[in-house]
Amino acid sequence: MNPLPIEQYQEVTRKALSQVKARCTDQGRLEAALLDANQLVTSELAFSIAELQCAENYLLYADKQGELEQRLANGFAAEVLHSIRGRLIRAPSDFGLDDDDLARLSLKGCEQYQSVAFLASLGREIVDRGGDLGYRGLDEEKLLMADTFRQFAE
Repeated sequence: MNPLPIEQYQEVTRKALSQVKARCTDQGRLEAALLDANQLVTSELAFSIAELQCAENYLLYADKQGELEQRLANGFAAEVLHSIRGRLIRAPSDFGLDDDDLARLSLKGCEQYQSVAFLASLGREIVDRGGDLGYRGLDEEKLLMADTFRQFAE
């Protein structure tokens, strides 16, 4: 089990999605004018939901891989939670959220994956591995492309 509060963020973003959908609906249908009036909120929420799904999938993937992949996934997920929290606390009522919802947006567990010490050790490990980021699930063609880009960068 991952120590990051992914589930709480999923619950809060689901509530926000429900609230925003209701605000943009008239007689059961999404209305373009209402969507336009809530464009910033809908785009911020869509981006947050996509980031959260990506973080969750990365964590699930990394659980089946090595320690490096797990560290990379935890660092990414912690950054995602910080980003989502920042978006939602900007104007919580725009998302239909209240103080109880905001209290659920905990960053507990994130600091260990965002500290200077963690990031520096992760960077050192990647450098020591010659830039190898571990198994990435790429097919042979994509691995060849990635290797070509890495060689070009060197």
